[in-house]
Amino acid sequence: MLAADKLLFAASLSLVAACDSQDLAAFQPEEEVELRCAPNCPPASGNTEWMGSLYPISPLDTLGNDYRGIKVESLVVAGYTAAGFGAFEGELWADIPNPHFGTIRLWGQQLLGARFTLTFDGKPRYLTISAVQPPPAGDSHWLYGLKWDDDGPDPGDDTPACLKDQVNGEQLAIVHDDLDIDTATGDVFARANTVYFACLHGAAGKATLEGKGFNFGFRPFELGLANFEISLRFILADYCGDGHSWTQDKTNIHYQDLWNIGAGGGLTTDAVWGQNGALCIGAHPRVYDYDEIECPLGVKPPLCGTPAQTQTLFNNQGVIWSRNPWLIPIP
Repeated sequence: MLAADKLLFAASLSLVAACDSQDLAAFQPEEEVELRCAPNCPPASGNTEWMGSLYPISPLDTLGNDYRGIKVESLVVAGYTAAGFGAFEGELWADIPNPHFGTIRLWGQQLLGARFTLTFDGKPRYLTISAVQPPPAGDSHWLYGLKWDDDGPDPGDDTPACLKDQVNGEQLAIVHDDLDIDTATGDVFARANTVYFACLHGAAGKATLEGKGFNFGFRPFELGLANFEISLRFILADYCGDGHSWTQDKTNIHYQDLWNIGAGGGLTTDAVWGQNGALCIGAHPRVYDYDEIECPLGVKPPLCGTPAQTQTLFNNQGVIWSRNPWLIPIP
């Protein structure tokens, strides 16, 4: 059986040791008063260290070509072999041949039970859509339950393809179209005729959803792939822009961005994010302290400066400004 892909999980993730009362008394909040909104801060969003790709079946070439060693041999929907399939703005579709109308396009709940036959590593694999849910309120992407097996076309032997997400405990995925993600580097790039399944337990899945408690809302077809990549690096705490995550599941984070998607809030700067990762990093970002973060493939981003300097950097070069929800006593 195949395992869900993990984006370069940090070998030893540990929580930062709690400060004693003397340390807290000496530590001043970094941000100005208007950012210290507790107890009325907007809800924080839970980040993750996983990309959330289905390994190795994200992505799928929709024209039947071999891509990354995977080939879609067929897609059967309601007993008919599809003439084509794809996705558009978060919704999967399949075209079914019809002797009277040419083809009929099916989508939404009509794809429940649809079954892909794949070839991987010279062996057949089967992927079944076991559940279909409409987009949560205010969202664009449909939710799909996916099960797979490599023993034969008996649906009773299928195993969930996604791990449980950290917010709802559901094993669901969304679908992106015409993109691929290099899970080693975190790079997002365009690829035509491609369907990319992304589990909600990882950044590529949860990044797009505002509903169901995820509170992000970065949609690649609205923001473009370069900005979507920035959002993934932010959620993953990929400070170095090299694909390495410096956080762990369920770590809460606040953020604001150029598109006014994030609700703001937070007490201390985590990082200001630009095109290639963090432009600067706060002294105590998420799980690790600044001094513990290493960037072996490039130059480590500098410490963020004063609140005014950080604001200027965000205004001039930043795309996302992430902040931690910590309450730090003021002496």
